[in-house]
Amino acid sequence: VYGFLLDRYPSESSSPKIGLEVLVYAGVIMYVIIEYRHWHHEGWKRYMVVDWVLLDVTNYALFLVGAYYKATYLRAFFAQLETDSQRSSFQVSAEIKDIALSLEFQDKLSGVNGFLLWIKLFKYALITRRLLRLGHTIAGAFVDVLTFGFLFFIVAYAFAV
Repeated sequence: VYGFLLDRYPSESSSPKIGLEVLVYAGVIMYVIIEYRHWHHEGWKRYMVVDWVLLDVTNYALFLVGAYYKATYLRAFFAQLETDSQRSSFQVSAEIKDIALSLEFQDKLSGVNGFLLWIKLFKYALITRRLLRLGHTIAGAFVDVLTFGFLFFIVAYAFAV
């Protein structure tokens, strides 16, 4: 069952998908460099005063963690392709399970990041006065919402276990 999660690029026609992923990660790295330069130029205190900075930094960090898991997955996957007669079938299935669980975590991380990107749309939609007021409210409540989400996650996880 875990082997089905490894099927990310099922055919030779997956090259556009791989190219788009590389393009997205290159864009994220470019934005991280721009944010770092902005932070270095402004200083920490002035940088954190800007609205939506915490959301931007969280978004970029999740993208980079996702890229790390993607690189880890690819390295482990290509190591699996090398044949080794010393490994038993139990070792191979345990390694496949570890890779699949890593991919499942990456998918969940991408889902959270997608939600943050959706919230980030408000940053660019603040044209009218009403939307500007909504944007300031969301930006001001972001830390509180994150804290509540973390505490709710602990309660939900406790009930799930």
